[in-house]
Amino acid sequence: MSDGRSFYDTDEVYEAAFTTDWKLAIASPALALYMREAGDDGGAAGAGPEAMAEVAEVMWRHHRLVHQLFDWYAMYWTGQILPATVVRINKGAFKALIQDLGVIKPKSTALNLSAFEQCFLQVTAASAPSYGADEVAPAPTLNRMELLQCLVRIADMTYFRTEKTAASLAHAVELLLTENVSRVVRKDFAFVERPHVYSNVFRRMCCYTRDCSETICENLQTIKGLFSKYCLSEKDGADAELRGSMSFEEYKEFISDFELCDHLFTPRESTLAWVWARLRVIDDGKSKRGKVHLFNLSLECFFEVLVRIAMMKALPTDMELGYAGHDDAGSFFAELGQKPENLKAWRVEHNSYWDVDWEDFDYDPRQPSNRALAHLLEIIVYAVESFSAGGGAGARGVLPKVDACVPEVQLTARKIDKFFLSRGKGRGGVMA
Repeated sequence: MSDGRSFYDTDEVYEAAFTTDWKLAIASPALALYMREAGDDGGAAGAGPEAMAEVAEVMWRHHRLVHQLFDWYAMYWTGQILPATVVRINKGAFKALIQDLGVIKPKSTALNLSAFEQCFLQVTAASAPSYGADEVAPAPTLNRMELLQCLVRIADMTYFRTEKTAASLAHAVELLLTENVSRVVRKDFAFVERPHVYSNVFRRMCCYTRDCSETICENLQTIKGLFSKYCLSEKDGADAELRGSMSFEEYKEFISDFELCDHLFTPRESTLAWVWARLRVIDDGKSKRGKVHLFNLSLECFFEVLVRIAMMKALPTDMELGYAGHDDAGSFFAELGQKPENLKAWRVEHNSYWDVDWEDFDYDPRQPSNRALAHLLEIIVYAVESFSAGGGAGARGVLPKVDACVPEVQLTARKIDKFFLSRGKGRGGVMA
């Protein structure tokens, strides 16, 4: 499913994606003003095609920064309330972006929040499809190319038209990206100085290694069974490609059913894992194929998201399991979870920072990614097997004897299906 026909985000995909986005952006009515020939006023109306070509060069120089900005505010939330979509910037997130950029000037009629919100509405209105009288239009959101339009207009309003700080529109865009956007990304997206956390370096060092690949291959029946069950949950009647991919809503069901979130690995972190596991797409949802790739995980991306979860969660090592007298992480957490205060204390004590420089030679992870993945799969296998064996602890709190060692134990489609249906009815399970 990868647009780059690769397991990595390639430079060719980034370039093709930017070219596609920029062509759509400058063709939009929202930027028509900037494509006119030079006028006598020397303002925005005098930008012209040549000036817009200079803006394109600036945007391309900072395209990775723009992608980071888009990803962060598409995932914008307050507290533990996740946004309705994590692939588009909604109005609330755009308002937060404007405030974070610091472009609002007190007592200014041209640079107040209302003026910038008008920019959002004008850009989204220009790209919105028409709806019939009986249809309800969805709330407006920004896609990638619409964010480019907004950035151009914000730069013009802030540095070129009002303040007269910039010598040209391209200079204004450069100032906005290097002074405002970069500061916001550094402040709110703490991982900006280590972009490999969510890009190719993580994939190369943690995912596509011989040991990790062997762990995936050894547990392929279990992983494929889980993926197939959760992909098919809400897509009856859809085409084959859509049925063979996992949406964010289905991913949230998977996380919820196995209770993988805790006070350290929060819904926020699980969302980051899903977003970062997707490979970049060229077509940002304009075509049917592009929409499938943008809004869903392929099987290979599901492999990656499991590795990311495993490296972000506090999981026991082989040595810690041996000291505790357990063969697998599932039974280890089940016993520890009988006293929630002990489980929470263990997590705090064994938590390690995952937003690290994976290429830093001084960094020593708690355990290799293949062992962390194996222990995550043991938790998942234990949840299903313990349900099949009787649904958890007995009347006297005695845990059922369940073998969850991987790869010896492989989940069958029948067991996964029964577990899936039971969780849909609100039945409890193992807290991992």
